[in-house]
Amino acid sequence: MTCFVLVYQIFIGGAFWVYLGEIGSEVCLGIGLFTLQGTVTMITFVTPYLVMGDKPFGVANTFEVLGGIQLATAVALCLFMKETKGLTF
Repeated sequence: MTCFVLVYQIFIGGAFWVYLGEIGSEVCLGIGLFTLQGTVTMITFVTPYLVMGDKPFGVANTFEVLGGIQLATAVALCLFMKETKGLTF
C-alpha cells in the first residue's frame, strides 16, 4: 500500500493540477476540482468495504485493481494530453 501511494504521488498525483492550470480557465479548474474530489470521496467510502468485506476482494486485489486503473489512466494521459511546454503566459 505504501508503494502504491508513493508511486501515485511521485508520478501522476501532481500532473492533474499542473495540466489544468496550464490549459484551463476558472471553469475548467472548477470542473476538474469537482471531479477529483468526487473520485476521492468515492474511493474513501468504497475501499473499506472492498478490503474488509466478506473477502470479495481483499487488500492485494483491491490495490491491484486501483493500480490497474492508474496504469490505464497513465496510458490515456500519454495518448490524449496536449503538450503545454512553452505555452504558458
